[in-house]
Amino acid sequence: MLSRTSVSRMPSRWMMLFFIVLVANLPDIDFLFGWSVGNPNRYHHLWTHSIVFAVITGVVVGAVYSLFTRKNGFKMGGIAAGIVGSHLILDFFSKDTRAPSGMPLFWPISSKYFLSPVVLFQDVHKASSNEAFFGSLVCWHNLWTLLIELAILMPLAIWMYVKYGKASRTATPP
Repeated sequence: MLSRTSVSRMPSRWMMLFFIVLVANLPDIDFLFGWSVGNPNRYHHLWTHSIVFAVITGVVVGAVYSLFTRKNGFKMGGIAAGIVGSHLILDFFSKDTRAPSGMPLFWPISSKYFLSPVVLFQDVHKASSNEAFFGSLVCWHNLWTLLIELAILMPLAIWMYVKYGKASRTATPP
């Protein structure tokens, strides 16, 4: 049964989930840049897949959080940078068949691409034309890739929720 307290916290929990999903996928905004030139993959795994982008995201999120809440945004900025960093880690351990393979993690300091020799996650099949891009995402290979990612990451997410979620459920929201 839902208590008054749990109902009052639902919007903030859903907002936080939305925030996490949005920020976790922010490095893939590079597809939009490619979309503008007719090839969604054109700029994928470039500067938005770097540590500098994670830091910039953290600074922007922290500043916006401070502006709207009048609270110190350092913690929220760090969370956002960490979430973007998690995207980079997942991509680092993913199969990448498109040259150049990997990501320029240390852009603009270095243009070297990095990719783990150990593949934990399969690649995602996607077309290079705007017309076929979204349709190409819906295939058995991509579904299987998603299921494997969930099988690997859900136990970690559940463990983190159990271990750290209790403190956030008893603490007052920031």
